[in-house]
Amino acid sequence: MELPYELELPESRRIALGLLVLQADEQIEEDFKLLLPAARVRLYQNRLKSPPDVTADSLPEMARSIPGSAALLPLDAGIRVVGYACTSGSAAIGEAKVAELIDRGCPGALATNPMTALKAALRSLGCKRVGMVNPYIEEVSGRLCEVLEEEEGVKVTALGSFNQMADHLVARIDPSSILEAALTIGRDPACDSVVISCTNLQAVTILGEATARLGKPVLASNQALAWHMLRLAGLEGPLPALGSLANACVQREAAMT
Repeated sequence: MELPYELELPESRRIALGLLVLQADEQIEEDFKLLLPAARVRLYQNRLKSPPDVTADSLPEMARSIPGSAALLPLDAGIRVVGYACTSGSAAIGEAKVAELIDRGCPGALATNPMTALKAALRSLGCKRVGMVNPYIEEVSGRLCEVLEEEEGVKVTALGSFNQMADHLVARIDPSSILEAALTIGRDPACDSVVISCTNLQAVTILGEATARLGKPVLASNQALAWHMLRLAGLEGPLPALGSLANACVQREAAMT
């Protein structure tokens, strides 16, 4: 017996987003469960090959995996935005190049990444003097500072790092250590905000406490990426789960600059 059926109207479906997750990442999927409004968003995820040790030489190698990973997202789902979930990788490969590689695999969708998202977030909040917490070695964390300073005109007033290369250890750094690191860096009166950079750090759950204790915005890669993806997709209104970025807006025309 052939059974009858009806198809959903396109406008009745939740907003579709795509996320490219590193093979080594153990955190961002958990964070996105907290950050995205499930009643309004459908999230499609795919993994891509990533190096176990994060160095200036290993990060650019991920570029080869981005188009194929994006192409394995369900292309008929109406995905509006695809996020590449690596802050350091975005800085090493280049944000414009990341967007180009995503477009090869998922043409028509807008593209973003944590580096682009953090820059847009700082711009929206009016922050110009940033203290940064990063888990990686100096050659990696230093490149993040260069991108913020040279491309966004943001001064990095202080940088603290856990000085790690192994991503599986980064994923296991205790949230209490991340909180203490954010407070240590953020107490510098020269900074007007703190950025915790890395999608594999357990940072999202400590943002509220860190922000309250410092009295200044404390941002994290996963928080900024979720916010940017939602805003690029056209989701408007307050987003309470996003903390300091709950009410921040972004100009779509300038989102990829």
